Amino acid sequence: MKNKQSETLYCFSPPVMIVTFLIEIGLAAYSAWRFRLTKLNRLAILTLVLLATFQLAEFNICQGTFPGPDWARLGFVVITLLPPLGLHMVTAITGRKRTNILLLSYVLAGLFVTFFAFFPNSVFHELCGGNYIIFRLDLLAGRLYGLYYYGLLILSIGLAAYEYRLPKTKALIKQTLRWHILGMLVFMVPTAIVNTIDPSTIAGIPSILCGFAVLYALILALVIIPANSRKSPRLS
Repeated sequence: MKNKQSETLYCFSPPVMIVTFLIEIGLAAYSAWRFRLTKLNRLAILTLVLLATFQLAEFNICQGTFPGPDWARLGFVVITLLPPLGLHMVTAITGRKRTNILLLSYVLAGLFVTFFAFFPNSVFHELCGGNYIIFRLDLLAGRLYGLYYYGLLILSIGLAAYEYRLPKTKALIKQTLRWHILGMLVFMVPTAIVNTIDPSTIAGIPSILCGFAVLYALILALVIIPANSRKSPRLS
């Protein structure tokens, strides 16, 4: 019998996971080799590495290819860092520090990272099916994690949109903000569509790294990082 006091996370099949891993880690390596390591580019490359690491963790959960850590907990550790990195990229694009917001986002991330890293029963996988993995979290932890995750993603989009609308924002910065917003939406909108089609998934904890995140990775590596390398005075 399934435990009803839990949250569910759906992901794609092992072949998709390993292909996505190779794409994302390849984009990270190429970006680090090809472009200048500005602040924004370092944040973007780190995001690519974390995306790839989560895909590798999922692949190992299903296939057991590489022994080692608790791959489910490791996966949650790495994806927990993604929302504050997205927010950090907005501040790097605009040149506005917004120290208090960033500090709060990283503190919250640190709390969840500690939870997943040091509590063995914080998360576990229940099933690796042909099309998805089911992860289980405690009901309260899952809801708090969802609020944290979506809250920071929405804040990142909102802050980027606010900066975009400011008259004094330069054209190159606006262009980069527009792509950043699009990159965030490519994995949030499909999740919302799935929730609408199948309301039972609303209670689930969505993974931004399940297939759609590769589109975000492509935007980072093929648009945002190259644009930043043709840097304006405040885009760094």
